[in-house]
Amino acid sequence: MMTKEEIIKNVNSIMAAKAHISPDAINPEDFYDELGADSMQCIEALVELQDEFDIEITGYDTLKVATMQDVYDLIERKVNEQ
Repeated sequence: MMTKEEIIKNVNSIMAAKAHISPDAINPEDFYDELGADSMQCIEALVELQDEFDIEITGYDTLKVATMQDVYDLIERKVNEQ
């Protein structure tokens, strides 16, 4: 099982690569759609997150996500459901 810190590190790495920023520049209170990634890059990040964590993220799941903390919580919940 992954720790919360490992999840955050992996999520930040994927999001930072798509937004062309440093993972250290990402804060939990940041709105994920304001990190500098366009909509296609956000979709690519979503696919990568699903592959990285071997989870399925539905459209309904994404409706409840606004901040990076929401992303971390969603991924952690999905990983723990397995």
